[in-house]
Amino acid sequence: MKKILLIDIDETITHDLDYDWPGFVELVLRDLLMEKHGIDADTALGWVERMEKRTPGIGRNPFYAVRCFDMGIDAEEYYKKVMEVAKNRLTVFEDTVRTIKELRKAGYVMFIASNNCIDRAMMKLTIAGLATNRRTTYFEHIYGRDILCRSKDDPLFYKEILERENLSGDEVVMIGDDEKCDGHVPLSAGITNSVIINRTQKYPVRKDVFYRVNTFTQVIELMNGVFL
Repeated sequence: MKKILLIDIDETITHDLDYDWPGFVELVLRDLLMEKHGIDADTALGWVERMEKRTPGIGRNPFYAVRCFDMGIDAEEYYKKVMEVAKNRLTVFEDTVRTIKELRKAGYVMFIASNNCIDRAMMKLTIAGLATNRRTTYFEHIYGRDILCRSKDDPLFYKEILERENLSGDEVVMIGDDEKCDGHVPLSAGITNSVIINRTQKYPVRKDVFYRVNTFTQVIELMNGVFL
């Protein structure tokens, strides 16, 4: 039985109410800069944008910017304020969280495969109850844009995960909501099995190129009955 899973975050574990830039993580930093330096909102947000462009890897990473650039902002203060706001900006898919915990108890080995930077991923996992004090016992590693320096629309994202973990594609099941990034791209990287979550589809489970489910709960049934 295949017991190694790659799991997406956005729209799989959590829903972000303002995913587009600037999101709440940038706006919290903007407000702190305004408070600390007495500057206006546009100037502060411009500073955030410039610092994010200087972060390594691909994508937005204000957490790294605060830690590594002289912005006059305490990293811990920033993280705590982000977490306070995140509780009201993120929706948790409880069926996913419940099933992940059941899969862990059943001995499945799970990794995060996400476009989030590791700080943003850990924030969302914490809100979901899958991490504490920036540590998780549910996932072996978190693979994101800042770790692999590429995004999930690149087959090399998945090939590097397989290489780092010494896995073959037929050992792994990818689970996420995006048909391209969680289905076709992993397939082109050699991962032959994906489960696509579409919470609006009528039927609980259907199959074409990929298995498609309307709740994460059906993943356990697929793992027990299909991926042998």
